[in-house]
Amino acid sequence: MKTFRVLFKGGIASGYTPDQVKHGLAKIFTLDANRPTDAGKLKQMLSGRPVVIKAGLSREQARQYQQVIAKTGAVAEIGVDPANQYYAPGYKERRHDQRRIKGDRRGVRRTSSILPDRRASHGRRSTDPGEK
Repeated sequence: MKTFRVLFKGGIASGYTPDQVKHGLAKIFTLDANRPTDAGKLKQMLSGRPVVIKAGLSREQARQYQQVIAKTGAVAEIGVDPANQYYAPGYKERRHDQRRIKGDRRGVRRTSSILPDRRASHGRRSTDPGEK
């Protein structure tokens, strides 16, 4: 099953100004244009670079997101989500379980690999500090 994502590349529909789109997107995503972090997010969205709005959606869900964004005057695109394009459902969960099994394969802790602290003991040479 293919999943889809909604991309916004900064496109503005005809009849809208960039300020209208900015305020509309801020309202949809509950961002405050006066806060520096939110202003940075809005600036990134309107920069012209592709920004993934939402990923892992069905085609119908992606269309709904696209329609809501279109009401603000922004032009969003729907594309196939490359992260899930070639994998069957549940693939990520199975892969995570495989990694956990491999990590637990040893079963016991290898304490022999931890070297003892040799600072308190004396060395082999007669010039080393410590008891004789």
